[in-house]
Amino acid sequence: MKLKHALLMAALAVGSTGCVIHVRGNANSDIADFSRGWDKLGEHTVDFNVDKDTFEVTNAQGEFRAIGLRVSGAPVDVHDIRVTFGDGTTYSPNVRQEFRPGSLSRRIDLPGNRRVIRRVDFVYQTARRGGGRATVELFGQR
Repeated sequence: MKLKHALLMAALAVGSTGCVIHVRGNANSDIADFSRGWDKLGEHTVDFNVDKDTFEVTNAQGEFRAIGLRVSGAPVDVHDIRVTFGDGTTYSPNVRQEFRPGSLSRRIDLPGNRRVIRRVDFVYQTARRGGGRATVELFGQR
């Protein structure tokens, strides 16, 4: 319990600096639990090549305050994320991080209030040392 409390305090201290906190092997962590209050916006599978994928999000899915990632299967090095909103403006949170299998990102707050997301572009690759293919899931919080 003390470890979970320490991790939660660290997450709160980081705030919205743009860095990512990942939790190893616990998809039901107190820090980022995408099973409650989050909508799955899409998923992509990536292999050893540097890959750029786009998660298309429709206006019908609504407005969101935050996004988050979950990685499974193999380690993934995320190089860049770019969120394009319904009005055409973009936001690139500072997320350059290695995600281990089973890890979750912190909540990545979007600028402004609730925003319609048009698309989210990712540049990433599976870390060679982990082997195999990885799945990256994108979640949005209303």
